[in-house]
Amino acid sequence: MGNGINISGYLGRKVRYIEPPVGSCDADAQAFITAAGITDATQIAALCQLVVDLKAGGVWNSLNAIYPFVGGTATTHSFNLKAPALYQITWFGGVTHNSNGVTFNQINSYGNTGYKESTIETYGSTHRSIYDRSNNIDFGIQIGAQDINANKRNSIYTNFSNQYYADCYDANTNLGRLTGANLGSAAFWVSSRISLGAGGFSVYRNGVTLSTSTGATIGTQPINTNVFVGGLNDTGVLSQPSGHNQAFASMGAGLINTQISAYYTAVQTFQTTLGRQV
Repeated sequence: MGNGINISGYLGRKVRYIEPPVGSCDADAQAFITAAGITDATQIAALCQLVVDLKAGGVWNSLNAIYPFVGGTATTHSFNLKAPALYQITWFGGVTHNSNGVTFNQINSYGNTGYKESTIETYGSTHRSIYDRSNNIDFGIQIGAQDINANKRNSIYTNFSNQYYADCYDANTNLGRLTGANLGSAAFWVSSRISLGAGGFSVYRNGVTLSTSTGATIGTQPINTNVFVGGLNDTGVLSQPSGHNQAFASMGAGLINTQISAYYTAVQTFQTTLGRQV
């Protein structure tokens, strides 16, 4: 059954949107919609399409936690689209929740995802993503975790002194940090390690490769610390808090170039449907 135009919604709200018929939404999307209590028709349609696109693009199975930050409240923003019963975010400090997602105060606000890569990821295969809607320099980390004394870190800075940094390293290697001139932090960022060999770690902005590791890595990752959004979890303590507005985040296995392209297209379509794209 195809999607239909909700005429009553169009006439009443002067907005034309597509509403899937009852029962047509992907089961995984519907499980999230039910758990999070999403009732807005446009948001439901966007979520249904997002899951369809992620599956069609070969991305869905590589994602362990997906936070679409939709619904406008602390509760709706806490749920994991991939598995609503797992890795629900606990919010701390002055986090602002609205239709644009979550905004951090650069002081004491962050979200603890409960996601610990050492218990779910395979060494040498990892990714982090964040949809950043802010361009301000704040020296903050948008998503990340590290073990004691920064011996292991997996994180993304989108605008640190007009530089970006993507980290995926431990104490045994210096080949897990990628950095370069900032092209604007308001974008969809993905850092992805697909192997321990040369060229195995890359960082992407809006589906385009920014930089790639030049040598092989060794070491002992993964990290045994919960991932934070809105800052870095430094062995249980918030470090380098963000002041940015985020509209999406994810964690999981490494993504190859074709998946990255499909991922960006799916997420950008989702954000555009919600009217908060950058």
